Amino acid sequence: MHSLARAASAEAIAPAIAAIAPGTLAAAHLVHAADAARDEATIRVVGLGSGGIFRALDALVAAPFVALPIGTRALRAGLASAIVVALAGALVYAIARTLLARCAAAPRLGPIVAAVVSLTATCGVAYQVEAGGAGGAVLGAALGLAPLAALASFDAPAIAALAAGMALTYEPMVGAAGAVSAIVFALGNLRERRRPDLRELAVIAGAVILGAAPAVAFAIARWRTSGIDALTPLAWAPLGEAGASPPGDLAALAHAEIGWVGAALAAGGAGIAAIVPRARPLAGAIAILGAIGAGGVTLGAPAGPTRYGASALLFVAAALVASGVAMQALVRAVAAARVPYAAASAAMIVVLEVTFPALAVDASEIRLAARSDAIARRWENELSSALAPRAMVLLDAREASRHLVAIHASGALRHDVALVPTTALGRPMGLRALDAEPALAPFFRDMALDGAASEWALSSIASERPIAFAFDAPHDRALARHAVPDGLVVGFRAEPRGALERRRALDALAIAESRLTASFAGDADPELQRITAALLRARLPTFAVLGERDGLLRAAEDVRTFAPIDPRAEVEAATRASHTIAAKPRAAR
Repeated sequence: MHSLARAASAEAIAPAIAAIAPGTLAAAHLVHAADAARDEATIRVVGLGSGGIFRALDALVAAPFVALPIGTRALRAGLASAIVVALAGALVYAIARTLLARCAAAPRLGPIVAAVVSLTATCGVAYQVEAGGAGGAVLGAALGLAPLAALASFDAPAIAALAAGMALTYEPMVGAAGAVSAIVFALGNLRERRRPDLRELAVIAGAVILGAAPAVAFAIARWRTSGIDALTPLAWAPLGEAGASPPGDLAALAHAEIGWVGAALAAGGAGIAAIVPRARPLAGAIAILGAIGAGGVTLGAPAGPTRYGASALLFVAAALVASGVAMQALVRAVAAARVPYAAASAAMIVVLEVTFPALAVDASEIRLAARSDAIARRWENELSSALAPRAMVLLDAREASRHLVAIHASGALRHDVALVPTTALGRPMGLRALDAEPALAPFFRDMALDGAASEWALSSIASERPIAFAFDAPHDRALARHAVPDGLVVGFRAEPRGALERRRALDALAIAESRLTASFAGDADPELQRITAALLRARLPTFAVLGERDGLLRAAEDVRTFAPIDPRAEVEAATRASHTIAAKPRAAR
């Protein structure tokens, strides 16, 4: 009786821990500032852009959280990811527990091992990095796991089909992983279930369509109302958004997230499950899930350090679920051995296995602490402090401008600062800017007719409100005379300014650079370093076209603080570019 009660307690407590722990850990590391690694995700999730059907569910799932009256919009959108990683933990637990039960009856040990497997996966670096901000790939991982979990653990084919439909609209590899793994399990499990009739097949097909419908409808509605997608087009990333992560390296991912011990256990567990008839269909489905995830990483899905694709997360989950079979078998084998202290030795193995999630949490803490909210907040403060009251920042479609849009989307940009597009002026964002500031009319006219603003148009705006460029400063000499570095951006004055004022602006920026340099020690935030270098490089054309070589050299040295460049080569390139553009007639620019 006592053993039955303990088994029931384990079955009740273990899944709750598997869900609550990763969600709580992710929520503890949510950030208020816009994370430069997920600029596109932030823009898409909070409603300022559309990336098409794929990943539209990120915005749909986050919408109720974005409406909450707490923190910044980036924090609220990140809260959705924290909730989703809890769901992913529950799904990994359900699949692992079902596989362990099919391999051997272990009512007390099975829940513990399944919880260990789930926590090791979802409290690890990959899942926690993606759960720590807006639009994380944990939703893709949950959707890839859900069809198999619904079918194998809960015998709910309609729910599995609904989840498969949703997975198909998230990413191609996620849809393939969810649908194929569920089909493989269903085909391998035909001996235990009767074949579905036409009515059941129709229900399943309808559920797939119903699952895909919300993302399709939401993407169409967002495309019609989006105000920013034409300015900073959101790239179609079929394998996931990479941030500063290079194309996926499967071996590096396996070493970092699973380790050699975990890989050996996964291989052993897969072999054990393959020879157990009842476990074979589910083991095959999990192998397919892991293989598709591995294929996605091999094809280029990001696998760290700043972003992880859903393919990488699915591979990690599948490998660790397989390792759980070997963990359970090892404990059972030692406990059944006819040697002294067999039971105590088996208990010690369980204790060692429980350390796997603890190590995963420790690694996540180290990684997330290095990329803290304080770095992004300090950068945003340096940007905001240099912008004059009621400043208008001109944007183009490059990365630095996109980060400013993400800061605006997160709610961290000062409310008096306006973002004005220089492309796609007919989109809602440009029209709203024109309605709010009629002085923009000459600028809009020049951009529409010539593709470049005239000195008179910019000066007339600057006499009403301060102007700043978040991209390359003007190459036209007449315009360049008005340009002065303003912190991380280039300001445009209503009247021409001299070289002395520009040198003083460089002196003022040196103090801010020293603070930012201390923040960027090491590789804490490579995306933000790259954006900072791009903004500082945008000052070079001004000094080049005006022939202010001392200022040009200093500006190039500032760029080298945040990017590995040759300052003199950069100076020569800027000088040549300015001469080439200055020689072109205005209509050709």
